[in-house]
Amino acid sequence: MKKIFCRKCNAELIEQSKFCANCGTEINKSSKNSPINIFAIVGIVALAIILYFALNENKVTNSPVSKTDPHANVTNPEVISTIKTLEEHLKNDPNNLEFILALANSLQDARFFPRAIEMYKKYLSLSPKNANARVDLGICYFESGDTENAISEIKIALKHDKNHQMAMFNLGIINLNIGKIEESKLWFQKTIESNSKTNIAEKAKELLSQHVN
Repeated sequence: MKKIFCRKCNAELIEQSKFCANCGTEINKSSKNSPINIFAIVGIVALAIILYFALNENKVTNSPVSKTDPHANVTNPEVISTIKTLEEHLKNDPNNLEFILALANSLQDARFFPRAIEMYKKYLSLSPKNANARVDLGICYFESGDTENAISEIKIALKHDKNHQMAMFNLGIINLNIGKIEESKLWFQKTIESNSKTNIAEKAKELLSQHVN
């Protein structure tokens, strides 16, 4: 399947999304058919949505993991090495929270969302109150096309940390992409109200002005 890219930030797009999860640009025919290198943005998505990964420590993409060769889609040997090393550590210490979370993060960075989801779920079964991991799990669901579970997991994160700004922002992004404009507007406003001086708050203001006002 041919990959599609945002015409503004060149982030890889989800096939049915209406807006880029990374920069919020509306997706049209030109953005789907012609990838344009305007900015070299390494992780504003990271989901963007993209967003959690984009502006923080998360990165998202749209490539499914191979069940026969989980490393088939990764070209960076350092990423492959990190994943394999963590997998070896977990064979000897399968409930080590540090290794489980590190592997989940590495799999997310490598765009192996199905396996990343498995590892985040394992981690959260042992440490259910970690809001950051819960948001990352939600992002992986979103990037896999499962918006229902994405929203559910991120809302659970807010139960554990009601001021989690990236959780609010990602809920705005997800709802924007599925056409729930009023819900999206609500979450972007909450993002700004939680701390108006952050970069993510500025991004929320920009998206409000572009798409939901």
